[in-house]
Amino acid sequence: MRRSVWLTRLSLAVAQRLVSPYPSANFVTTFWLVCVYLSEGNIHACSKHFLGFAGDYVCSWVLQATHTSRADLLTRVAEQSRHLAEAGKWDDAKAVLQEQLTKTKDAAEAARLKAELAHLASDRNTYFHKDESSVVAALEEARSAAQAINDKRALATLEMAEGRSTYWKALEKSKDWGPPTEDFDRALQIYKELGDEIGLGEAMFYRGLVYQMQDENQRARQIFEQALALTKKTGDERIQSFVVRHIGYLQQTAGEIDAARANFQKSLQLRQRNEMNVFVPFALIALADFEAEQKNSTEAIKLIEQALLLAKWGNSPRALYAAQLTLAKWYADEGKAAEAKKLAEQSRTGAEAFGDLSGMKEAKDFLKSHT
Repeated sequence: MRRSVWLTRLSLAVAQRLVSPYPSANFVTTFWLVCVYLSEGNIHACSKHFLGFAGDYVCSWVLQATHTSRADLLTRVAEQSRHLAEAGKWDDAKAVLQEQLTKTKDAAEAARLKAELAHLASDRNTYFHKDESSVVAALEEARSAAQAINDKRALATLEMAEGRSTYWKALEKSKDWGPPTEDFDRALQIYKELGDEIGLGEAMFYRGLVYQMQDENQRARQIFEQALALTKKTGDERIQSFVVRHIGYLQQTAGEIDAARANFQKSLQLRQRNEMNVFVPFALIALADFEAEQKNSTEAIKLIEQALLLAKWGNSPRALYAAQLTLAKWYADEGKAAEAKKLAEQSRTGAEAFGDLSGMKEAKDFLKSHT
């Protein structure tokens, strides 16, 4: 009998060692091993094995919970920063990320925060004030940190930041769509590997945008529809506001007038609801341009005047000088020469202060042709 119990105990001990990486199986073998020790009256051994397993299990749970809570914290910090930027609070958006960066000692967390700072620098350069050198510096620092530890989340955010930067360079200067295509394709691949549907929806939108800028409208429409489905699934109304707006442009080109108007209006509503103060004026400008093309000039002017006011209030200078020049053109068509000239001069000054050479040239050309 003693030999049988000893062999049973030995077999269970070996089994426990083999399945130790698998908590549920480890629990079963520990349970039966404890039963054997109880049958022998060996309370000390019984307590040792039970408490040892319980301690390991609790420690494992605590470590997992800590890791999850840290990841959740970084996600919340990134979301807070992006929301602040969209509200026009650019300095606050940067301060939130920098404060968290000073607190962390973890290399992966630092890499992800630096990638977010690069993302912010790219957006600030696009919508608030041109500063290419700060974007390059932020991208280089983030890439160095992310590649050093090969952190996929940091790399995905970084590819999106890089892609947004190269996209605007292609749009405004080079017309070389290769770099943004490569950046967004890499982001798409990483988000797929991570199973991150929110990131995937954003990357899909920008990939579709590159197709649209190359007049590949069918491919753009297909990927926009996929991005729209993802944003609806995840509840990401921020990116959804961009997706429906650009679907609206494609519908407008295809003559789907009612559907296009509905999507331009939807984009505006989503941005208003999510306090995207920087982007609400752009939605108003898009809707105003649409109504002007439909010969609804009264409604178009009403919308663009709203865009002017909200761009000033929302700290959105790029939208402001764009709206000023648009309204100047419409005033000129209505014979309001003095008002048109004043707005065009304001637009030129705003574009110059922003650092937008093409915007400044467009305003100057308008002034030359209307004086």
